[in-house]
Amino acid sequence: MSATPQLPPVAKLEQKTVVDLVSKGKRIDERGPESYRPIQIQVGLIEKANGSAQVHLGKSKVLAGIKVQTGTPFEISRVVDRGIRESKAIDMKSLVLQKGKTVQVVYVDIYVLDHDGNLIDAASMAALAALVNSKVAKMEVKGDEVINKGGHHQLPLNNYPVAVTFAKVDRTIIVDPSLEEEQVMTARLTVTIDKNGDICAMQKGGLYGFTPDEVRKVVHMAVGKAAENRARIMAAAKG
Repeated sequence: MSATPQLPPVAKLEQKTVVDLVSKGKRIDERGPESYRPIQIQVGLIEKANGSAQVHLGKSKVLAGIKVQTGTPFEISRVVDRGIRESKAIDMKSLVLQKGKTVQVVYVDIYVLDHDGNLIDAASMAALAALVNSKVAKMEVKGDEVINKGGHHQLPLNNYPVAVTFAKVDRTIIVDPSLEEEQVMTARLTVTIDKNGDICAMQKGGLYGFTPDEVRKVVHMAVGKAAENRARIMAAAKG
């Protein structure tokens, strides 16, 4: 008896339909291969957070909240925040209160509310929008004591990284895969682009790969798509 999960006939038929459509340059939701689903961005939804944003990417929905508090400096390495860290998006020096001792620590919490594909890009956009929306307490150091001066200022940012995710379905590359497309893709590549149009992070998923020419094509498309989505994020975050 095989240990490999077998898809029911209806699911197999649906997946074949998705693959056949993509191979013809079409998609199940009538988009083109290089088109995103509708994007909606709202900021400031969590009253007690330093900043927050909710992103609707098609039917996928992600909420990001920012919390800033004093603590000891530390560094972590996660896939989710790689683009933020590698692009040096947050002005770390401005968060130092006592060198090597006390800093303002920025936490980015991401919650998936609805999953209909491409959560990476939805989370990336929500995190950036929440960071742009964030305000931090004004602090000062008197002797060995850190004091809250009262009031807030904008979280200082140096960069605005945006992730763009592509899926390879059969031999065709598409942007912003839906859940149905993720279920039939053979490979995934996420390219995070900074405000200058430079790559600051990449992540590959799936069992198979991309040719060098396909990678070049993906990067070229990512630069343009990142600029479009960054403009949406900045417009929503700044009102």
